[in-house]
Amino acid sequence: EPPEDPQYHALQNRTVIACYGFLLPHKGVHELIEAFALIAKQGTAEGQPERHLLLLNALYPAPPSEQEAQRCRDTIARLGLQSQVTMINAFLPDEQTLGWLQAADLLIFPYQHTQESSSAAVRWGLASGKPVACTPLSIFDDVAEAVSWLPGTDPHSMAQGIEALLNDPAARQALQQQAKEWVRAHDWPRLSLRLKGLLTSLAWPKDVTN
Repeated sequence: EPPEDPQYHALQNRTVIACYGFLLPHKGVHELIEAFALIAKQGTAEGQPERHLLLLNALYPAPPSEQEAQRCRDTIARLGLQSQVTMINAFLPDEQTLGWLQAADLLIFPYQHTQESSSAAVRWGLASGKPVACTPLSIFDDVAEAVSWLPGTDPHSMAQGIEALLNDPAARQALQQQAKEWVRAHDWPRLSLRLKGLLTSLAWPKDVTN
């Protein structure tokens, strides 16, 4: 169910761009922060809900991960984005992660160049039911039909792609349908049953007497 956390409830009535996965330099979280800075004010300028960046990026047990976390925090402060970025570096159980992801309007995987052959995080992102956009890297080739491709890996390109999706609700709705079909086609029995239970608990009324 949704987290009982003041930070979570503060996301309500905002347009939330989320990122999920371990925090390492090649994951592109720092570049995403810089991209977000380019579009953070555009929503409110056009009379839309305030935009917010939700970073669900757990620390990996290696020094580069903590160093990257500090770099991200420094950049958030330098850009004056403290009130528009929620950064969670704790390793959360899947149930809590899914709860946080329910606040997202768009889920971004901003990986930079990597030798990894596939991404487990993006599969979980698709299974969350949220529209997903990825940087144009081969690591995401196996989910190509279920995601939107950002124009590039640099902050300006990511900002351009994110802005286009935020301004196109129909495209985001189509992405959600594509993701649903992709998950169904790849038939993960164990994951499907688990997600069904999680999503049911999220959707079930807490007090049926009212």
